[in-house]
Amino acid sequence: SAEQDDLVRVLSHLRDARSAFGHDHPNLSAALRCVGSSLGDREDHERALPFLLESVRIKKAEAKAASSNMSNKNKGKKDEQEVQMPPGADSIVALNALGECYHGLGKLEEARKCYDEVRRAFKSTGPSGLKRALKEARQASIRAEKDTTGATSPPSCTVSSIRFIFAVTLYNGGRVLFELGRREESAGYFGDALSLAETVVKCASSSPRIRVDRHRDDPEGARNHLLECASLMHNVGQYEAELGRTTAALRCLSSALDVRKESLAEHPAQLAEASETLYQLGGLKRKVGDEEGAWECYAECLRVESPETNPGRVAAVLHRMAQIRYELREPE
Repeated sequence: SAEQDDLVRVLSHLRDARSAFGHDHPNLSAALRCVGSSLGDREDHERALPFLLESVRIKKAEAKAASSNMSNKNKGKKDEQEVQMPPGADSIVALNALGECYHGLGKLEEARKCYDEVRRAFKSTGPSGLKRALKEARQASIRAEKDTTGATSPPSCTVSSIRFIFAVTLYNGGRVLFELGRREESAGYFGDALSLAETVVKCASSSPRIRVDRHRDDPEGARNHLLECASLMHNVGQYEAELGRTTAALRCLSSALDVRKESLAEHPAQLAEASETLYQLGGLKRKVGDEEGAWECYAECLRVESPETNPGRVAAVLHRMAQIRYELREPE
């Protein structure tokens, strides 16, 4: 097949890259991750795993080599048991891909370890932390803008992209912990993912009441991730509902709905996504006793859904609306 031919070409490139770049060159790590992720997308997790493990190993070897250059400064300090990944989106993407691979293989504890490392980076103020990665992306953006010769390249990953990559990875970590039955821990991961997604949405706002800086907040990059953030907030909302955190779930789904409705003019395909969020939001509002709010959600859902394209959803909404009218004993 064409996909197999493409894979063979990539593997041939990897073979040449080992001699051209050296065994632990960062470019080789990225190429290995791409092959592993491609195999993972095809659910060929067994074959994907060696590529992803090697990609992460090279990244950690890079971090170890960098830290050895500072050994004099750290003389007398206790060595860390585990080498931290270097900062930046590439490292987080590598750990996320490995975690997803382990998840696909049913090795949830191994997946948890990958995501735990990402969360430590998220909370760290050190060289492997999110704050350092964001700072370096901002500085690279400023340098590229000031360089009139064009010799300085813009950052490979923008501030908003870094935030979103962390958000998705933390969300995936929450899913794994949820499946492991560690629900309280999963709530922490979902909360962190939601916070990052909400920051991206805020930075994309065109409201004059919200002051944004193009380097610090990266509004252009944030707008590129708006729909992805809406999907993430919707999914987090469903998990929050499963965790019994109804207030948090309402917040997630309401935020997702706002983004999706604002995007309809430019992205008509979001109509179906908005309908799904309205349906879920209506169910949650019924759960907390807000029958009027639930009715409004269902009524709006009917306005955007078509009986021809989604008869099952329309039937389910009408059934729920009939239940509300019965419970409120409203006359026909």
